[in-house]
Amino acid sequence: MKSRRTFLHDSAAVGAGMMLSQAQMVHAASAPGFVDRLVNADGKYAAAALPFAYDALEPVVDARTVELHFNFHHKPAAAAANKAEEGLARARETGDFASVKFHTRELAYQLSSHILHTI
Repeated sequence: MKSRRTFLHDSAAVGAGMMLSQAQMVHAASAPGFVDRLVNADGKYAAAALPFAYDALEPVVDARTVELHFNFHHKPAAAAANKAEEGLARARETGDFASVKFHTRELAYQLSSHILHTI
């Protein structure tokens, strides 16, 4: 069982971390070109352009890794979420309820990836 002092210390640390992350989000949102959206103007899921250069995370993460991760992981997740949503709608229209479960799981997986990458 934690002591009152440990509890207050831990709570203060968590609170400070939350305030810091909120401040960073507000700062990023004010940057030119920042878009905090999951969909484009057509209502389709889309990965917005990165609000920073590929090499902005160096030396921790190299530019090539950021480029590959964005172009071959995040963007395809958004495209796959669109494809799964279309497949789900088609399955419902045709009464193919056997594939509804597949498309539902695919949509959940791909859309959650897109949402987490956007955050």
